[in-house]
Amino acid sequence: MVCKVMKKGLLGAALTTGALYLAFGTSAPSYVRTAFHKVRHTAHDSVPIQFEIDRAKELITNLEPAILNNREELARGEVDVEHLIREIDTVKGNLANEKKAMVALRESLSTGDLKLAGRVSFTPD
Repeated sequence: MVCKVMKKGLLGAALTTGALYLAFGTSAPSYVRTAFHKVRHTAHDSVPIQFEIDRAKELITNLEPAILNNREELARGEVDVEHLIREIDTVKGNLANEKKAMVALRESLSTGDLKLAGRVSFTPD
């Protein structure tokens, strides 16, 4: 039963395609495409405005979970940025202290008064 219907459908499609190529030649696909778009636009234009408004409201309602999720992600990102800024400030402070220590070590080495751990002393040589 299903096989007969499939055969009839394929035969009908083949005959229709053949008739279109006989009537329109190689421009038949263009005619078919244009007819399809025309039917589609006609169907779209026949939809009432209130239905389109309700459809748009439903689409917006469906977007709300994604919007809320992205708000949470944005808040997490802002908190992470604040933590990174604090970390950068800490590292900058540590670098400044290390720079002071290195400058002091260099000055004591140049004067010849460098002692490590209070026991070992170094000279510029």
